[in-house]
Amino acid sequence: MKKAIAALLLTVSMLSAAGCGNKAKDNNTAENTAEAASKKEENSSGETENSGKIEVDKKLFDITVTIPANLAGDISDDEIAEVSEQDGVKSVTKNEDGSITYVMSKARHKQIMEEMKTNMDAALQDMVESGEYPSYSAISANDDFTEIKVTTNSDQLNLKESLSVITLYMYGGMFNAFNGTPVDNVHVEFINEKSGEVVGRFDSRNMAANNTAEQSEEADIKPLNLDDAVCNIINNTYSSSATYAVQISNPNPDHAILYPVIVVTIKDAENRILKNEEQTLNSIAAGDTIYYGNSIYMDNIADAASYEINVETNNYRKQDDSQYARTSDFVIENTNLIEGSYDNRITGEITNTGSVDTYMTAVSIIFKKNGKMIGGTTSYVDHVSPGTKKVFEISFTKSFDFDDYEVHAIQW
Repeated sequence: MKKAIAALLLTVSMLSAAGCGNKAKDNNTAENTAEAASKKEENSSGETENSGKIEVDKKLFDITVTIPANLAGDISDDEIAEVSEQDGVKSVTKNEDGSITYVMSKARHKQIMEEMKTNMDAALQDMVESGEYPSYSAISANDDFTEIKVTTNSDQLNLKESLSVITLYMYGGMFNAFNGTPVDNVHVEFINEKSGEVVGRFDSRNMAANNTAEQSEEADIKPLNLDDAVCNIINNTYSSSATYAVQISNPNPDHAILYPVIVVTIKDAENRILKNEEQTLNSIAAGDTIYYGNSIYMDNIADAASYEINVETNNYRKQDDSQYARTSDFVIENTNLIEGSYDNRITGEITNTGSVDTYMTAVSIIFKKNGKMIGGTTSYVDHVSPGTKKVFEISFTKSFDFDDYEVHAIQW
């Protein structure tokens, strides 16, 4: 990300210079006056102090922009020299702390901002067309990139799509900081192209607040506990699959765990890997325990002899009951097992009694026999908003040999 932003700034400067040609030289009176004022101020200003953010100092004729080291570190000395030779750019200085200070005319700054907007619009379009995010069909932004809308064919965002907001935050923050109009929030919405419903909302100010908590309390974070995990091989008339179920607890009383990954590895008798499946969950609230189960379909199921189940994560945030739902927020009622000729169904009702507006909720059936988990299956319910009740129906093959079951729900 640092390299992308630094390169963007460098490219904007160079393209703006190339576009204006020698027009700045024609306006020699204003330009020379600006240059003289700039040099006088530069000689008296001393070293630039890096505050960790972009500083824009709008003088009478010139504008000084300081880019902190954490964004400017990838620009080479040769690239700096190339930019500093362009018309309208008075100087480009790499400071001892790694930050870079641009001094330029107001006219050049205006041109750079126009080019930056063009390049950022192109960068957003590239996110759609590059194939890196195949579900995205359009990305639009307002004039200052503080409101960004992503149109997607996804009903639920995967981990990569959720993390793409960081790039969008950077674009919005960089544009406004370089323009001298810093903002405290960039808002991103993901909208399903068919239904028109919002399937995800993100705000950069929440990330900033969470990062502060993350840095100050990192030493206190404890890893997740995999309290119970089981995987059963099913190879019969109805199914050729491995069904697994897990019980995971978050021992941290004040922090939610984000994006835990369940890793299921199926091996043959010689310990060779036949199948490796990863499932990323949304979050586990502070002090909460969740249950999840699903099936893995395999062509070579007959060779399966052993399994391993692990849970991995290194993401956490300060618990916020308006963002990270607890399992107790979801009330499951009126469940009913309906047996069919080939498939069985479990129906019921789910009510969201919490405050998190969950755009997708995973409902898991945990199958049991003799009081122990033997596997599970999961389906999903759209948009169970606070205070609402919805009906769910989960179908599964008759291959599950169970004598009891439980229904659990988690934020998705």
